[in-house]
Amino acid sequence: MPLYSVPVSLKVPIKRTDTALESRRWRRDKWISPDAAPVEVTASSGRLGFVLLAAANFSVALGYGIVLPFIPLIVEHVSGSKPQAEHAPHIGAILGIYPFFLFLAAPLWGRIADRIGGRRILLTGLATYALALAAFAFADTLSSAYFLRATAGIAAGAVLPVVAAAVGSEINLRLRAKLFAGLSMATLFGLLAGPALSGSTYAVMQSYGGANTWTLATVAPPFIGVAAFVLLLLAGIWRWLPSPVLRVRMKGKQGHVIWRTAMPFLSASFFALLGLGAFEAVLPLAGNAQFQINTEVLSLLFAGCMFVMLAVELALFFTSTLHRYATNRSVALGFLGMAVGVTLLSASSSIWDTAAAVGMIAASSAFLQPAIMYMATLNANGGTGALLGALTGGGSLGQAAGSFFGGTLFGLIGFRSLWLVAVLLLLAAIYVRVASFESRKLCGTAYGLDEDG
Repeated sequence: MPLYSVPVSLKVPIKRTDTALESRRWRRDKWISPDAAPVEVTASSGRLGFVLLAAANFSVALGYGIVLPFIPLIVEHVSGSKPQAEHAPHIGAILGIYPFFLFLAAPLWGRIADRIGGRRILLTGLATYALALAAFAFADTLSSAYFLRATAGIAAGAVLPVVAAAVGSEINLRLRAKLFAGLSMATLFGLLAGPALSGSTYAVMQSYGGANTWTLATVAPPFIGVAAFVLLLLAGIWRWLPSPVLRVRMKGKQGHVIWRTAMPFLSASFFALLGLGAFEAVLPLAGNAQFQINTEVLSLLFAGCMFVMLAVELALFFTSTLHRYATNRSVALGFLGMAVGVTLLSASSSIWDTAAAVGMIAASSAFLQPAIMYMATLNANGGTGALLGALTGGGSLGQAAGSFFGGTLFGLIGFRSLWLVAVLLLLAAIYVRVASFESRKLCGTAYGLDEDG
């Protein structure tokens, strides 16, 4: 039988076999299986445990963000004497290989964590991620650059599902919702800090005249610094998070129903990140084509997007909003908000219209990401590593696909590509609303219950 074992944030040891979730409203509205796996908690790691787990998410996002500004310099260096025109495909491919391998690895690492325990997987993932990140600064061939980014994606796929499953194991549902918002917030901080750290290093080196071409002194310091931070975090987890403290056993029938009822979550994770990835790819192209937005203004738009997302997730973390309102209806409304934002972006006639559309997209996606993850753990009474690995991988694939197809479609059909993205998000909203009823029907059939549980 699958065995899941990770540290969680709990005050006291608790043993629970009664798996009913608060009220019938949860079953009606939240795609929850009416029978979940028995949970036995044998130890506690307290608040420090969550801080360390959130720091793991932060370090992965920081490592991803720090790479972005240096990709053109590194590709130019490893390409050797190849013409400048041949660099662009490699820039896109090196950026894309990371989320692709994360998509492949996350469900596999999650399944392994279910069997041998999450702590070892987390430590292995962090160590590998640090080494791959530091080595990337020293890559001297295209093949080594591809290999190291693929390795980093595989390592990130080991970290993210284990962290999510640890938080999903919190039996206090109100606290669990806040902790998922905290994880999203930590990831966002990493995505903000990574490019800022790279940009600061780049600016300092440019003042000395050494940033226009690749030099080891330009590229290596931020990569080695972040790798050192990841290794320090690894030491902290090894020291302060004890060996496996949570064990969850799921009966075969329960596991089958949980996976069947998880399909709305997997699809929602994919489409939410697909919409966000398409938006991130199209905004620079659309801004330049319609408003002649320069790099500085574009950076301000992206920064505003990040800060709106951060504000929403701070609100979710410090209030009970996510616990109270994370339903299939609110997720469908989140997709509808993204669709409206993308539509407004396609019809924008000024920079202020563009900023308003960006804000709507940011606020909607900031709610969707933790809500989908939180609701998936309700379905599994905590969420297994394999399930949350699949959610992580699906989201990563959606973001990669959105970035690729968003840019490609804009090149082919211009602003009409935004209409297609809006239609996809609208269809996702409809699917989310309909799929919840199908999921509830499946649960009732499997356990001999009617729609009211």
